[in-house]
Amino acid sequence: MGSAYALAPPNAAPKLYIYPMNPVIPTGAASVIIFDLLLDSDYDFLWDRITESHNLPYSIYLQDATRGRTLMGSPAAPIFNENIAGPGRLPYWLPKPVLIPRGTILSGTFSNRVAGGANTVVFSLVGKKVSR
Repeated sequence: MGSAYALAPPNAAPKLYIYPMNPVIPTGAASVIIFDLLLDSDYDFLWDRITESHNLPYSIYLQDATRGRTLMGSPAAPIFNENIAGPGRLPYWLPKPVLIPRGTILSGTFSNRVAGGANTVVFSLVGKKVSR
């Protein structure tokens, strides 16, 4: 984290902040669900890692719906969960933290990759709240 950002709230000990996306993808291969997440409006979010859990393999396309920016994958080529996230004890660290402005709406498109029951996914964006 560079000097352009201060941890929030001011004078507080740094702590992790987690935004979970927890869609239940319907039964069947290629089932798709879109999950929107509204970030808090008190501080910006400096996203630096990803954790996840699931019961079936899935793929994800994540975008900043407020600004129309792609954050990972694309509609034509979503990313497989094995390639982008790990469990809580072994998260995937982003090569460079991403600053997401307060009040942003993130939209995740989740797709099952195999047939089976409903897929319960918890895809979490982990980082710190910061002020500019």
